[in-house]
Amino acid sequence: KRALIYAEKSLELEPDDVDCLKLEAMILDSLGRYQDAIEVAKEVQLLAPHDYWASWLIGSLYLEHEMPHRAYPALLNALELNPNHFEIKSMLITIEQVINPAMCAMRKFDIYESLSGSHPC
Repeated sequence: KRALIYAEKSLELEPDDVDCLKLEAMILDSLGRYQDAIEVAKEVQLLAPHDYWASWLIGSLYLEHEMPHRAYPALLNALELNPNHFEIKSMLITIEQVINPAMCAMRKFDIYESLSGSHPC
């Protein structure tokens, strides 16, 4: 809880400090306040729209709390911003297995191709 107090005090001095907002979001998540963490991550998205981290965190939190339909667009955005991020690809596959199995098969094929440099067939 002390870490949250320090982050909030820092944000009083510099409310648009993206790194401090990221820290605040992680602290809120660790305290079990995932909705607040999502709101802070959305602030980061507005301040740094080309930074994949906020979309990744939002998607991760929604997925962790069993809301794959909300996680999916956030993670797709994160992947657009950071197309080589293996963890994001893996999370999308997890969601696609539930909501869209055909898309899941295509993404697995793309990952195999990017790792091996060739088609599996």
